[in-house]
Amino acid sequence: MTKYLGLDGCRAGWFMVSMDEDGDADFRMLCAIDELSAYLPDAAVALIDVPIGLRGRHTDERQCDREARKRLPPGRKSSVFPAPSRCALDGNSYAEASELNRACTGRGLSRQTFAIIPKICEVDRFMGVTPYRHKVREIHPEVCFWALNGERAMTFRKKSRAGYEERLAVLERYCPGAASLVARALGTYRRREVARDDVLDAFVGAVTAAHHGSLKQVPDVPERDETGLPMEIVFAMTV
Repeated sequence: MTKYLGLDGCRAGWFMVSMDEDGDADFRMLCAIDELSAYLPDAAVALIDVPIGLRGRHTDERQCDREARKRLPPGRKSSVFPAPSRCALDGNSYAEASELNRACTGRGLSRQTFAIIPKICEVDRFMGVTPYRHKVREIHPEVCFWALNGERAMTFRKKSRAGYEERLAVLERYCPGAASLVARALGTYRRREVARDDVLDAFVGAVTAAHHGSLKQVPDVPERDETGLPMEIVFAMTV
């Protein structure tokens, strides 16, 4: 049976939610992104919350980041932070990575971006070797929630109780029983392994993937980086 996958990086590795054609969902933890290889042959698409295509020496940030930001209100725009340049991946410290990014783009690097560079590198290496790279596409969870919620952004921060509940309500709309699955996931893993919002972000990726016939991306025609990877952010227009 065809699977639809959503993944988000977490402290323990990668939290993955899988949905099938009947709408049934399950979850698992991948210690490394290489383990995704076992699930891609049966997957229609795997949507992952991590920058994939990266700028080289270019002063403009990725067009997909700018376009994604436009779809969110002022209070949510900052959640789409600029992806690092490929140059910055070689930095061994925040100061070094930021300086490399500045040399290539004219801009430094935020600590938030630096914190996910190991995950970006892991996915970048994987995309260079997997024969299923066409199935692995980038999402931003807040844009996914915006699209699934009728082009209305979430009101509350995702780490707040109200933010958790409003996002869970969107997931329940598309996958009845989502609350039960999320509760089971949170009971299976400790918070030092996977955060509550990591579970929701992976889940909205899977729900978006399950609407693969309605997938859109920004920009309409993605730019490609020097390795041929598309610089795009994917979401599902369901209305």
